[in-house]
Amino acid sequence: MFTDFLVNTLLMAGLPFLLNIYLSNKNRRPEDRIERPKTKIDRIASIALLVGIVYEFIGLIYFQPPSIFKTLNIPSTSPNWLFQNRYREYLVDTYGQDFASFDPDNIRPNQLNDNLEQIRDFAHLFMELKDLERRATYLKYGEVAYTKCTWCESDGDYLLFNLSRDSLKYIYMLALLGAVTSTTRKNIWRFWSVVLVASVSLVEIFMYLTPQDGNVLKKSLFEQIKYNRHGMFIIIMALVWLFDRSDEKTEEELTQEIINRTVAMINRAQASELCTFATLTEGTLRKMFIDYYEKKEIEKSVVFSSPEYNDVRLQVIAKYNLEKMIEQSNAMSETIMNNYRILTNKDIPQKNKKEETGNAATPNTTA
Repeated sequence: MFTDFLVNTLLMAGLPFLLNIYLSNKNRRPEDRIERPKTKIDRIASIALLVGIVYEFIGLIYFQPPSIFKTLNIPSTSPNWLFQNRYREYLVDTYGQDFASFDPDNIRPNQLNDNLEQIRDFAHLFMELKDLERRATYLKYGEVAYTKCTWCESDGDYLLFNLSRDSLKYIYMLALLGAVTSTTRKNIWRFWSVVLVASVSLVEIFMYLTPQDGNVLKKSLFEQIKYNRHGMFIIIMALVWLFDRSDEKTEEELTQEIINRTVAMINRAQASELCTFATLTEGTLRKMFIDYYEKKEIEKSVVFSSPEYNDVRLQVIAKYNLEKMIEQSNAMSETIMNNYRILTNKDIPQKNKKEETGNAATPNTTA
């Protein structure tokens, strides 16, 4: 049941995303694709994801949650007689024969050592877990919650304690995914990564709230939730790392780049005019300016006076259809302006109709 719920959740969340990728690339021809180069930030984002994957993998494999049953190497469903026998064997093997009959509330002189507090805590935990209801709580919420939560009395208290601790892991994951999905290549994952992480948290709460059969769990629910969380975080980061936005730039991006470059050209032209005006207002600079361009005119007249140059120039010009080039240029300009209107929701200033009417009427008057 739980597996079916998890699979259905992932399919429902991922199907619209996959469908969008398919539709956006279905009708694109190879010659229409303009590649988006990888930036330094894109590489940093990929490295951050790889570091996150390695960190979660190490946590999954090497950082096991503490468990008295793993320490004693017995299953969690062991009867009390086996639980007690393995407990005594462990004390003798670890701390010596003096602890064969260890009573945490009555310490003998030969049992005093540097690890006494640790041994006493271990013994108290063993005595409590002989009660099957307490053992079920221990297996459901983990040893840390069972031993460290001093105010926990009910299942709701233990659940709140675990959720408050685990929330830091979700905050770290959301912060990492939020940072890497701020890049152009990864921003398609910005929404879906949050959906997936939120789904993992809801599944975790669902597992805690699902009633368990019997007084004792067959395995630690806390450990299972921890493994699922690490595994899902690894899968989410791997998906974000593997699948980028298409290398092809969209029409909106290309139009915006054209608009940005056009604005830059206009600003440069205005700066050049201001520079020329400032130059011509000063006598010495004006003379240098005039001398420079007079020299350029002389060099240009010398070049154009060459018959060989003019012959080659006319041959090159003859290869082009100037009228068609002008029409294509006008069409391209109109497309850019239309895209600009769509992106900015602004109208391009039109010429004054009165001036156009006046200009049209002037030839008739003259005639």
